[in-house]
Amino acid sequence: MAPVKLVLETNVAIRDAAQAIQSQEMDVRVDNICVTSGGVYYGVVDVNRFISAITDINLTLAKGANPLTGLPGNESIQREINERLPDGRWVRYRLC
Repeated sequence: MAPVKLVLETNVAIRDAAQAIQSQEMDVRVDNICVTSGGVYYGVVDVNRFISAITDINLTLAKGANPLTGLPGNESIQREINERLPDGRWVRYRLC
């Protein structure tokens, strides 16, 4: 059995996981990522499916971006508001 080439914790951000894949040596092929939770085996993620998911996320974000500024557009802003309000992850601002 071949040794595991890449192990990531469940709480690793997608961007950090992508950087970990890219930082592998050029002659090392990573087909699967071993996922752990607290150091205990949690599962395996296929690298091709992972890259496909990242591509889908980037396309969704690009569709909602302003073509002139590249800043998030109304769709992205509305989605962020809808995600934050139920969780209470919003901040009240007080004007002095």
